[in-house]
Amino acid sequence: ARALKAHRAAASAAGAAAAAGEGARAAEPQADGAHEGGTAPPGEPSARLPPPPPPPPPTEGLAIASRVQSRFGWPCRLIGSSLFFSGRDVDLVLEVPAAASLADAYASVAARTGWRAVGADAITGQRVVSLHGDFEGHAIDAQVWRGETRASTPAEGKTRAALLHTDRLIAGTCHRCRASIALLHA
Repeated sequence: ARALKAHRAAASAAGAAAAAGEGARAAEPQADGAHEGGTAPPGEPSARLPPPPPPPPPTEGLAIASRVQSRFGWPCRLIGSSLFFSGRDVDLVLEVPAAASLADAYASVAARTGWRAVGADAITGQRVVSLHGDFEGHAIDAQVWRGETRASTPAEGKTRAALLHTDRLIAGTCHRCRASIALLHA
């Protein structure tokens, strides 16, 4: 009986506020059962989802990719989980369009950066080979290709696919989704 009396009093106050021009919206329940402001009446669970997490901060990987590009002069793209959070390594794709072959492109990058292909067979273009190394204290895993117009090997086709998947993932996710990916991956 007390709850019914309190409900009637609240409804009466809401009606008086509306009549006074102050709007009854604050007292009206929302479509999801919660009231304005995100709280349910006392004793009722809130049906609202918690507010979305803030967007993740720009990852350190983006800044590292930019500095790699500035230092060595090759277009550099970030791929992999480093797009969403700062992890233990940074996955990059370096584009070396002036190289005559993919092997020459890898040789150029290895010579200038000091990064090495660990346990790799000869770079034939049949499979993707990653160079591993260090840049400003960060572990780097780098794929190399000659760019969209020069790519002609199966390995460069796989690198192209990785770049396209990365672009689609970025274009298809909102800030909340990216924050969720970062939380799941951490």
